[in-house]
Amino acid sequence: MEKKLAIIKEELRQEIIAEHQSSLADAREKFQLALDDRKDFLEPKGDFDLYETRIPKGMKVFKTGIQFLIGFFLIVTLASKGLLEVAETFNLLDDLHFTDNQLFITDELYKHILGIESFVYIGNALAISAGIELSYMLFTDGPDETIEPLMLAIAAAAFYTISESPENSWAMLGYAISLLVLMVCLKLYKRWKL
Repeated sequence: MEKKLAIIKEELRQEIIAEHQSSLADAREKFQLALDDRKDFLEPKGDFDLYETRIPKGMKVFKTGIQFLIGFFLIVTLASKGLLEVAETFNLLDDLHFTDNQLFITDELYKHILGIESFVYIGNALAISAGIELSYMLFTDGPDETIEPLMLAIAAAAFYTISESPENSWAMLGYAISLLVLMVCLKLYKRWKL
């Protein structure tokens, strides 16, 4: 490290003297500034920052994996519900018979999947995903990770409202305005690079 610094000092000294032979004071000032810039680059930082370790990166991979699983199961469940509803519409389930076993009874499984309320299921998935996002925020430096989970939480609340009481359409206006404000905040945050 010392040898590299000495080599850099000598190279900088030669460059500056060649350029500024008329003013030695100006050359010394530029030399010191250039040396300080290079020294900051070569010397390791004195402060240990836990946010710069592998922990946040590992948590991001873990968070993303869990959210992929949530999305996968949401898609599979809603697709199977859709297929069963189409099959039920055309009375295809009446002719279909599987032998029941110890793990599940086929008729009960069909009834359970058909009984799933889609908006409640989507709201649950979004709420769990928002909770995971907010938990991940604790492993990041800065507030930028807060806005997206809040948008997920508002979307989850909107799905809950639609499924529980569709007559409260005025509440959807509040959710829409909240989402709009958060999207503007996210855009400004990224533009200003806070």
